[in-house]
Amino acid sequence: MKYLLRWSLFSLAFVPLLVNFDTLFPFIFTKTLLIRAAITLFWILFAVWFFTNRKEANASIDNNWRYFKNPLYILTGAFILLMLFSTVFAVDITKAFFGDIERGEGYLGILHFYSFFVASLLVFRKEDWATFFRFNLVTGAILLVDGIGELGEGVFIRAQSFVGNPTFLAGYFLFVTLSAFVSYYLSKNRIEWRIFSFFMIFGGVIGVFLTGTRGAIVGLLAGIAVVVLYFAIKGRDLIIKIPGAKLDLQKVGITLLVLGILGLGLFLLTKDNPFWEKVPGVDRFITITLDDPTVQTRLISAGVSINSIKPADNGALRFLVGYGWDNFNVAYNKYFNPEYMRYEGLWFDRAHNKLLDVLVMTGVLGFIAYIGAWLAVFYLVFKRIKEKALAAPLIFFATAYFVQNLFVFDQISTYIPFYAFLAFMVFISSGSGDVELGARLTRLKKLAEKTTPFKLPVVAALFTFAFFAYTIIPYSQSIEFIEMLKLQSSSVEETIEKADSFSEPYTYAQATIRNRLLSSAMSQIGNPGAVDWVNKAMALHEEFIAKEPHDPRDMTLIGTAYRLRGNLGEPGAYEKAEEYFKKSFELSPTRQDHLYNLGVLAADMGDFVAMQEYAGKMLEMSPDVPRTQILYATLITVEGPSRYAEAVGILNTAIRDKYSRLLDPEIATLKNVYERYVNYFQGAKDGENYIVALEGARDLQIILEERQGSINNAESTRIQGIIDSFLTNGWPN
Repeated sequence: MKYLLRWSLFSLAFVPLLVNFDTLFPFIFTKTLLIRAAITLFWILFAVWFFTNRKEANASIDNNWRYFKNPLYILTGAFILLMLFSTVFAVDITKAFFGDIERGEGYLGILHFYSFFVASLLVFRKEDWATFFRFNLVTGAILLVDGIGELGEGVFIRAQSFVGNPTFLAGYFLFVTLSAFVSYYLSKNRIEWRIFSFFMIFGGVIGVFLTGTRGAIVGLLAGIAVVVLYFAIKGRDLIIKIPGAKLDLQKVGITLLVLGILGLGLFLLTKDNPFWEKVPGVDRFITITLDDPTVQTRLISAGVSINSIKPADNGALRFLVGYGWDNFNVAYNKYFNPEYMRYEGLWFDRAHNKLLDVLVMTGVLGFIAYIGAWLAVFYLVFKRIKEKALAAPLIFFATAYFVQNLFVFDQISTYIPFYAFLAFMVFISSGSGDVELGARLTRLKKLAEKTTPFKLPVVAALFTFAFFAYTIIPYSQSIEFIEMLKLQSSSVEETIEKADSFSEPYTYAQATIRNRLLSSAMSQIGNPGAVDWVNKAMALHEEFIAKEPHDPRDMTLIGTAYRLRGNLGEPGAYEKAEEYFKKSFELSPTRQDHLYNLGVLAADMGDFVAMQEYAGKMLEMSPDVPRTQILYATLITVEGPSRYAEAVGILNTAIRDKYSRLLDPEIATLKNVYERYVNYFQGAKDGENYIVALEGARDLQIILEERQGSINNAESTRIQGIIDSFLTNGWPN
């Protein structure tokens, strides 16, 4: 039985390899399924083991009480408990508890990760930890080979492999490097694993650079720097024996520290050299400045995060317990900074900084526990770990992972590695002899012993219920939905009949399913043969937002559907559209998109006074932000030719701004808008504005050609030829 218990946890070393393209979020959902299946199986088996072999099971549980004297064990548990308070008082309680299928988190998901932490400490011994780390090396090797293959075939410019995102793959490779060090140390009598572990130390480092993830590379370098500093300070007592010599790690540390400083100086002096552009990962540091859009969006996000928990504006509750897990977007939308649209048009559901995520979602109390856990990690490394050869790799990973999470956040592929690291830290720093518990812990232990026979079946039952109700059912709904999308174009009747298979019962997957369902049905609005299907999609979406009315994007989507139906003359549709657009605006009153949508609706209704009012408020929010200018110009264009001259001037300014970040669909739309301007001014014989419109059309085409890597630039050259001809010859007779 103990063998099965361990293997249920060993299986989690292979989580990053799972992908299923027949589900929504193929790189996430199947990984979530394995994690929850393995944890559920563990607690079922553990309950069976307890009742069939109480002596051995109780010995395992008794051994676990030593960890209650470990500060990291205590603070990790405190963080999970405080997260529960955040969930209970969350703005969107449903999402705080269940999360969404894009992340696989929520309090329920975090409980599974934490359960791995507890479970591994219950049954893993040193050799089990060695096995777990070795299996992660196997996973890391597969990801590395696959990533190299991707880059070699030109599939991606940054390796992402089965993780589906280079940023999160980089975080996993940091853990692979730690696993290699630990496996090397724990495999003294396993020469084959020692050799493999040695090579995978470099494999993990190479993997980080292949992802080109700047945060992870900074973390990697920070980890190395801290280890070198540790050697320089503490290395006198650390001697490594190699054939024919002994290495004094203090001297090694000082030497590497000097070389590192010189190397950094050399890079800064020569970073413009073409050589660095050929080094994977390093090439992304060459042009980075404070004006870099990624840097600016992170800084703006930090400001929004701080504003969202200020007690003066949000009350003591949000300050203390935050908005609830997976509720970062609620805070971000409420305190959205219009300046963000200068650099990015996407929506944030995370701060891209783990500390800020924790602060916003769990409040100051959760933040203190989280930081406390990290401080405990470093305290244990320096004070409690007797096996000093493990100190360096543990310091390395702790520093590297903490630093990289200042630029990103944990993800389904890195959560198990992170909690494995915490558990191993607790295990290796708690000693192996008898521990004096003290009077309070002894009383608590006796109470726990009395309740264990009742608790274990309940825990096993709850995890089993959660697995089937909140993992298997949503997972099957996701598969049914993907199958429906394949049928949609061939048979409307069949898709309507299949609707119940993916929409009932209501699970946490419905937020994504119903949103995508309506998005796919939008193109059918106005199609007489798809009226029932559109009605079904809209009804399901409205049922969903009645349960979870906290995301303005969901309100905007249904509002747009009603606006399109209003354009077809449906009575009352415009009023419903306005209702939902205003709800979007209430949820995020400083985001320009919402005023734009209200302006478009007003224009469709023929109320150009209201349209101008919305357009003016939008422009007033951020008058020099290119995206705002584009929204304003395209909005006033619908009023007619009387606004074309004003619109084309604003549009030209926007697309020439160095921060203009046009998406391909926007470029296609703007090409049509410029064509309208050019044709109008040509017909009106307005030479001045005709040239202005042509110059804008040319500049837009240049942007498109540069993005596509065009060689001959034929279209922009053609437009320039028209401009030159007109400036020379004027209007033809």
